[in-house]
Amino acid sequence: MFSDKSVEDVILVTQLPRGAWCEGLALRPNGSVLISRLDKAELYTFDAEDPEAEPQVVHSFDAADASGVVGLCRMPGERDEYLALSSVADLAQVRFSRPIVWRVALGPDGGAAGAARVTKVAEIAGAGFCIDVVAASERVALVPDSGAGCVWRLDLATGAVDLFARDDAMRVAPGDGNFFGINRARLTDEHLWFTNTSAGTLCRVPVAAVADDAAVALRPAGPVETLATGLRHCDGLALTRDRRTVYTCCYTDGHIWRVNLGAEPGAAAAGTPKIVMRDLASPTLIDLRYVGDRPKVVVVCCGRVEMAWFHRAESNPWIDLATLTEAITITVEETVEETVEGA
Repeated sequence: MFSDKSVEDVILVTQLPRGAWCEGLALRPNGSVLISRLDKAELYTFDAEDPEAEPQVVHSFDAADASGVVGLCRMPGERDEYLALSSVADLAQVRFSRPIVWRVALGPDGGAAGAARVTKVAEIAGAGFCIDVVAASERVALVPDSGAGCVWRLDLATGAVDLFARDDAMRVAPGDGNFFGINRARLTDEHLWFTNTSAGTLCRVPVAAVADDAAVALRPAGPVETLATGLRHCDGLALTRDRRTVYTCCYTDGHIWRVNLGAEPGAAAAGTPKIVMRDLASPTLIDLRYVGDRPKVVVVCCGRVEMAWFHRAESNPWIDLATLTEAITITVEETVEETVEGA
């Protein structure tokens, strides 16, 4: 249970491949999850509600194209289709190159080995460290670039790339050991939400639809807002339906934050992070799905990551479980109030 009692239960649902470092998560329409590995260019699927489920490999990328997959997102609509962002990475030196976006369509058999149809969309030439991919429409994807401190817009039909947004809030923060700026991103009708790992911030930028140009789809509509600070080494990002609650996790210290953005009597100030779960083993992914009106938060942990620059809190009791890799499903309670933005 979360310490603020917003969680009903925490369920260990499956073991991921031993030693896997996972940095891509998408929730499938059949209830399963699609997960990618950063340390190996593979995609897996499994039933998040079945504690005995065995992860199945649905696609392995050619080693000439990728050494890992850093981001996943689901395409709009109810189809079992996704975008995957691969990279050639030297994890020990924290160097990433050759970002490529792929379209992934899973088969009707639920994603058995070899069922995925994977086609290359485009390589993003001249980029820094592209770290995530977000589908903005059937035609357009947004690609946050942690190294360049910006977000690229990718035309999925032509492969053309242009700058969507650049801001100091997306840059890597000064200081030794800071490698990642803008990290995970989520898109809603009104905002592009993102975290900055080294700055420890949750931000959003207003967006507006461009109805008369499918190749553009949307544009920034205002300055970046910083909603919360103090999110040290944050990774993963999930929003509730009403956009009043945001979850992210700390991959070094092993906890989950809840950021409340709504005004509730007696609650902490809006935007104040609150730790609601501790002592997880390197959580890197978090997402949220609704079953009716009931939300569930899915958290994926990587166990022990053996990198010289990857520093953990020594107080974490899971620190010695070097082989543990796990996925957790969390059911949360949410009070839904209708709000009208800008009113």
